[in-house]
Amino acid sequence: MSLTEQQARTLREIGVDVLAEDILAPLLDEYSRGYKARYESTRKTVPQAEADLLRSIGANIDFSPEETQKVFAQGKAWLRLKWRQMLDSSLTRSEVANVLGLSVSRVSQLMKNSALYSIMYERKNWFPKFQFVDGDHLVPQLSQILPHLRRGVHPVLVEELFTTPTVDLLIDGKPSTPIDWLDSGYAPDEVILLARAI
Repeated sequence: MSLTEQQARTLREIGVDVLAEDILAPLLDEYSRGYKARYESTRKTVPQAEADLLRSIGANIDFSPEETQKVFAQGKAWLRLKWRQMLDSSLTRSEVANVLGLSVSRVSQLMKNSALYSIMYERKNWFPKFQFVDGDHLVPQLSQILPHLRRGVHPVLVEELFTTPTVDLLIDGKPSTPIDWLDSGYAPDEVILLARAI
């Protein structure tokens, strides 16, 4: 998917490297297509009693399109920062081979079989560090989870999935990350459900 000139201009205005267009174009399309319309339809369709209840617990359902746009601009800035951090810390195929003690061809095979997560960027595969526990082994059962990710899901969301504690995965009564859950020997079923949800 290529960016339109307007989308590229918008990206440059907020400081986004236009080379990342394959990742960011779908997000921009979604943003430009729907959020103002959703705001208006939500304002018209939320029953007054529900709106009053939401306000009573502190929810702000009265964002104007301008306020919504500001929130999304902040979200895009966060996404841009996380994306850059992910790329900067990702490993090359040969670095993964060294870390795991495998041949480069075996790393390619793991990637092809969805046993290793990679990002295609500037015609090169990059392997985010989140999938390497203690920097020297893969998250256990990763190969059972990766096939359940929706094609085209943003890599930052994948990283957040694996690194964010959730109450769906309690270890000793405390929320854990999917990485900790799997590395502790728990079954991947709950993580698969979380992967399907993003």
